[in-house]
Amino acid sequence: MGVFRVGISALHGEPPRKGSFDLFRKHLAEALNMPVEIFQANDASALIDAVAASRIEYAILPTAGFATLDAFCSCVVPIAAPVSENGADSVRSVLIANQKVMADLNDIEGRKIAVGPASSLTGFMLPHAFFRPAEKQLGESGADIVQTASQFEAVRLFQAGKVDGFFAWEHATQGTEKRYENEFLDNVGKDSELEPAVLWRSEAVLYGPHTVRKNLPKEAIDAIRDALVSINEKEPLAYDAISPELGGAMQAVSKEDYSVASQMVRALAEQ
Repeated sequence: MGVFRVGISALHGEPPRKGSFDLFRKHLAEALNMPVEIFQANDASALIDAVAASRIEYAILPTAGFATLDAFCSCVVPIAAPVSENGADSVRSVLIANQKVMADLNDIEGRKIAVGPASSLTGFMLPHAFFRPAEKQLGESGADIVQTASQFEAVRLFQAGKVDGFFAWEHATQGTEKRYENEFLDNVGKDSELEPAVLWRSEAVLYGPHTVRKNLPKEAIDAIRDALVSINEKEPLAYDAISPELGGAMQAVSKEDYSVASQMVRALAEQ
């Protein structure tokens, strides 16, 4: 292998500026003692295709993207994932509802509940996989499901009184009960007669991992993991380039840490 190829997808559909990842590329090249090239994919699907076709050795994947790829080919392993500045390393889906009309999950029948687009981890995937009022799937719960283009559209509908609840997200730390401020909950109740409350929380899923192909030599995998765990300390600008929204650090992870995401993908496939 003459060149090590790293795949990165566009953030929110916006292609990165040319040269954005130069410091990150150099950091990896030094760790591996070989040239590194950056492959910039248009979206996560293109990145997954590149991994599955062995066109790249390393990919930064969204959580659902990794779990889907693992179910398809089991050809990569997660080695590191970002941590937020507040210490959160995960996200969970939450159902926020107006308690004036929906005191608990027993009141869901006939209530308008907004869900996000199918690509939304917390607005669609986690709820459809794990939300089980009265042991029924979301689509069979009796709720009037309102499809939205984004979680922010769902917020607007809730604030306008057009839906009784919506799925949003909140930060979490996997394996702990630690709670973080829920910005959605704070914002929708401000200057409003609504009585918003969180009625359901999913299990936490780690932020999207940095993955490498399983068939890489162990020494190379270890070198990349070590380079990632130390990147925020040694090359903070390189870290900012690959994790602009989660400014804490990188932590080592394994496939077992993504078991909830894998369960989610299996549950969705069975529906």
